[in-house]
Amino acid sequence: MPIRRLDALLRRPENLRERALSASMWNVIGLGLRYPLRLIGNLIMVRILAPEAFGLMATVGAMHIGLMLLSDVGIVQSVMRSEKGEEPRFLRTVWVVQILRGLLIASVLILVALGIWMFAPGLAAPESVYADPVLPLLLIVSSLALIAKGAQSASMLLAQRKMRLGRFMAVEIGGQVIGLLVTVALGLMLQSVWALVIGMVLREVASLILSHWIVPGPRMGWVWDAEENRALWKFGRWMVIAAIGGFFATYSDRLILGGLIDKTLFGIYAIAMVWIEIGTQMLQRIGQSIFIPSFAQIMRERPQRTDAALRRATLLFGGLTLAVYLGMTLIGGLLIDLLYPEVYAPAKAFIPLLAFRLLLMGFFPMRQFIVALGDSRYVALVQSLAGISAAAAVYFAFEPFGLDGAILAFAVAPLLSCLLVLAYPGMMRRAGPWPLVGALAYPVFVWAVMQI
Repeated sequence: MPIRRLDALLRRPENLRERALSASMWNVIGLGLRYPLRLIGNLIMVRILAPEAFGLMATVGAMHIGLMLLSDVGIVQSVMRSEKGEEPRFLRTVWVVQILRGLLIASVLILVALGIWMFAPGLAAPESVYADPVLPLLLIVSSLALIAKGAQSASMLLAQRKMRLGRFMAVEIGGQVIGLLVTVALGLMLQSVWALVIGMVLREVASLILSHWIVPGPRMGWVWDAEENRALWKFGRWMVIAAIGGFFATYSDRLILGGLIDKTLFGIYAIAMVWIEIGTQMLQRIGQSIFIPSFAQIMRERPQRTDAALRRATLLFGGLTLAVYLGMTLIGGLLIDLLYPEVYAPAKAFIPLLAFRLLLMGFFPMRQFIVALGDSRYVALVQSLAGISAAAAVYFAFEPFGLDGAILAFAVAPLLSCLLVLAYPGMMRRAGPWPLVGALAYPVFVWAVMQI
């Protein structure tokens, strides 16, 4: 592609196809910076801090994401699909909702921290992260990051809607660089998990400032529109349930295993999950930035093209998920050997088991298609099944099959929710036969790989 054409796509994308291509390019650029920075920070900190620090931080991170998902009323999806999604008053209303949500989940996190301080020493295993006396204070301090994140400019959502992601990526990368520098500096000085928590808080504060400073859009102000809030809640009430299910589908392993295994082994498991999350988050970021806004616009302007768009997205994204899975399976263990101290060697056995989750990301475009249709109730049903199956798989597989069995059960549990996505009315006709073929072949493939 000529340089001038590439520059035009990145700076001034015009039609839907160009904006989708531009969003893809910016995602590639962002991912090419964001994840190497994350890995660099991870590789530096594993040489400064003990493994249990990463177990504690994995628990803090799971609590953060859990509370954010539990309070997710579909703000992002509402801005993507609403006809008023570019109006200043609507965006300011969304910003106020974001701020109140940030304050709410920070308050809940503090209450959770107090509950852990009071009850965990008598309930959790003595060497688990929940029994560590520093965890409650880590959670309380980290709540500042949730408040800062909630106050980010709603223009970040507007940039996603328009699929113009240059400055959006600048905010994310800028905040991450500042957080990384602070974390490493504090790690060298403090030699404790506090470096990770303070670095996380300052990363979100930096992103907050940058979002209001460099992202184009209306100036944020306090607007409380009862009608718009009712519209947000009408769509978002089912998204709350979907978010709860999504949280347990993604984090039930850490919540449950954190109380069953010692904190050193849990910290090593958290390092293995870093690599799997890089794959899943990369795929989710690409999908979220393209599928909902693209599907929503096609449904509004060219409804006769929706089926073709879904089939094309499913095939392309399915190929991408297969490539990510193969890459992680083939080189994950080698990377652990090359990049980490010997104490983290057990993580090599965890990565191939967890990588099976990556294959099921191929169903992500179909789930986003249902969101774009506005059927948040069905999305809630899908995500609820995903959360219940994941949590049950980890809990019930641990005792008879051990840690490896629990990890494998957690990895393959999302298949049930993928089958429910395929069962959505008209989905088989819209998406074509390949998703069903993949779903039916998945258990056989897992069994065959495990025999090698």
